[in-house]
Amino acid sequence: SKHGFLFLGNSESLGDFSHLFDVIDKKWKIFRATENFIANDLIANFTAMSPKTKTFAPLDIPIKQNILHPREAVERMMLDLHTPPALVVNERGEVIYIHGRTGKYLELAPGEANFDIFRLARQSLRIPLTSAIRRAQAKKQPVVYENVSVEFNGDEEKIKLTITPISKPASMTGLMLIVFEPYHPQTVGSYAPAVDTDKDVLDTRDQRITELSQELAATKQYLQSTIEELETSNEELTATNEELQSSNEELQSTNEELQTAKEELQSINEELVTVNTELEAKIDELSVVNDDMHNLFIGVNLGAILLDLDLYIRRFTPAAKQVVNLIDADLNRPFSHTVCNLLDVDLVALCVTVLDTLETHVQDVQHKNGEWYWMQIRPYRTTGNQIRGVTLTFTSIDRIKQVEKQLRQRDNDLRHILRISDTVLFEQDLNLRYVNVINLSPEFGEAETILGKHDNDLFSPEDAATLTKIKDSVIQSGKTRNEVVNVTINGNTTHYQMFMEAQKDDQDKITGLICAATNITTLQNTLNYFNYVLDMMHVGFYVHSVPLDDTTYHSPSWAALLGYDLAELPAPNERLTWVYAQTHPDDIKALGQAYNDFIEGNSETYQVECRLKHKSGEWIWVSGKSEALVRDPQGRVLRLMGTMTLIEK
Repeated sequence: SKHGFLFLGNSESLGDFSHLFDVIDKKWKIFRATENFIANDLIANFTAMSPKTKTFAPLDIPIKQNILHPREAVERMMLDLHTPPALVVNERGEVIYIHGRTGKYLELAPGEANFDIFRLARQSLRIPLTSAIRRAQAKKQPVVYENVSVEFNGDEEKIKLTITPISKPASMTGLMLIVFEPYHPQTVGSYAPAVDTDKDVLDTRDQRITELSQELAATKQYLQSTIEELETSNEELTATNEELQSSNEELQSTNEELQTAKEELQSINEELVTVNTELEAKIDELSVVNDDMHNLFIGVNLGAILLDLDLYIRRFTPAAKQVVNLIDADLNRPFSHTVCNLLDVDLVALCVTVLDTLETHVQDVQHKNGEWYWMQIRPYRTTGNQIRGVTLTFTSIDRIKQVEKQLRQRDNDLRHILRISDTVLFEQDLNLRYVNVINLSPEFGEAETILGKHDNDLFSPEDAATLTKIKDSVIQSGKTRNEVVNVTINGNTTHYQMFMEAQKDDQDKITGLICAATNITTLQNTLNYFNYVLDMMHVGFYVHSVPLDDTTYHSPSWAALLGYDLAELPAPNERLTWVYAQTHPDDIKALGQAYNDFIEGNSETYQVECRLKHKSGEWIWVSGKSEALVRDPQGRVLRLMGTMTLIEK
C-alpha cells in the first residue's frame, strides 16, 4: 500500500526495488513506500495462479466519447503555448511528469534507460540543477537560480531555474516542480536615440556592470548553495561516519564474539572428535563383543532368550528356535504369543515367578522329540544391579541323560553282580571312616548303620588291627594289595578276598581307600579240603599269571614238598626267580627251554623233570606239568595252572 512501511532483517535488502521506497532508518532498515509505488511492479514477474485464464466475449456497449468543453480546450492550449517547460521529480530526483518541450535542457544518457534528472540534465545544467534541488529539499522552500547558462547545439542561453517543493495535496508531498524560463535581465530606463557616443558607451558599460553584478550575485548564490550543500553533505558524511564507526565497533564486537564462538566451536569440535573417536572405539568393541557372543552361542549350541520386564522378546540365539518356535519377526513381541516345544512346562508362569522372587529357577526339561535340556531362568541384571527383565537359557544335556541312563543300568548290573558274587564295595577316608558302602552283607545290617564308623566299631580288636595295618600300608604306599583276610562275625570265621587300592583326586593326591571284599568262605573251605587231598597225595598245586603278580597262588602241599611253609616262601611275584635259584645247575637250561617254549605257544603243555634243593639241603627229583588257562590271539600264555609231584630216580 502507498505510504506503507517495510521492515527488513540484517541479511535482507531492497535489491532492484530501491526506487519504490524511501529510507526512514538506514541502520534498522526501515523504509516507506513512495508516491509512485505500484504493487504490480513487484509482482510483474510472477505467473498467474491458474494456468488458464477465463475469457469473456466483448460486450456490444457503445463507448462514451470524451468531449472537451471549449473552456477546457482553451485553457489547455494556453498552457501549451504560454507556460514554460517544467518537470515533476520525486525525492530521489526521478522524473515522474514532463510538461512542454524540455529538449534544450534534458537529453537521454547513453546506456540503460534512466529517468534520473541528474543524468538527464545537460552537462552545463547539472551543477546548478543539483544544487537547487538539494537546497529546495533541505529548506522546503522554493529556490530560484537566475542567469543560468545552458548550451544547446553550440548556442548558449541564459535561463531562470525555479525549484518549488510541492506540499499540497498531502499525497504529493515530497515531489518538486522544476521550471525552465528564459532569463530576461532587468534594464535601467529606456533606450534613447544614439546621439551621444559617450553616453552610449556609458550605457553599455553600466549594462555590462549590471550583468556582471547579476552574474556575480548568481555565482555567490550558487557558491553559497554549494557550501550549504557541502556542509549538509559533510554533516551527512559525519553522521554516516559515526554510523560506520558504530557499525565498525559492532562488527569488531561481533567479530570478537565470532572469534570466541569459533574458538568455542573448535574446542567443541575437538571434544566431539574425541567423543566420536571414543564412540567409534566403543562401537568397534561392541561389535567385537557381539561377534564373540554370537560365535560363542553358536559354538556351545546354547539356546538363550532375553525378555524385558513386560516379557517382550528382546533377543534370542539360533539354538533357542529348537525349544521355542521363534522367527526374526518375533522381536519386540510378547513371549506369551510363542509356542513352546517342552513337555509340561509353563515358561511364562515361571518367568513371572522369577521376576517376583528374583530367584533363579533351574530344571531339567524334555523336548517333545525326547531330547533333554537343562533350563535356567534367572533375572536379567545390569552392571548396576538393576533388574531389566528375564534371561532363559537352554543347554542340551541329552548325551548326559543317555550316559546317566547307561550308568544307572551299569550300576544296577554291578549291584546285581555284586549280589551274585557276594562282594562288598566300600570307600574309606584317610582316617579309615566308612563313607560309602554297596551291597553290604546282611550280617552287618543296613549300609547306613556303618557309615562314619571305623573297623574297631565293627570287628574284634585283633581283626580290626589286622585290617587297619593292611589298609594303612595301601594309603601310605599308594600301591594296590590283594589279601585274604579272616574275620570273626557273630562267632563265625568268614574269609574275604580283599582287593584294596588308594583313592586319588584330580591332582593325584590320595584322599582315601576303595576296596572290593568278596566272601570266599565256601571257596576257602573247598580249597582247604582240596589242599588236604593234595597234601595226602604229596602233590603241589599252583596258579599264576605271566609274568607273575599278586594273584599267584601256591598250595601249602607245594611248599611242603620242598620242606617249607607258605609263610616262608618269597613274595608271589618273586617265586619264579626263587624256583630257578633252587634248581640244580645241570637242569636249569632244560627247565628254562621247556618253560619258554610253553609260554611262547610252541607247545601245548609244559612238562619237565628236574632236581630242586630241599630245605634240608638235599637234592630231590620232582615232576612238573602245566597247562594254559588263557592265551592271547598270538597263542602266548597269559595265565597257567600246574602240579608238582615227588619222584624217585
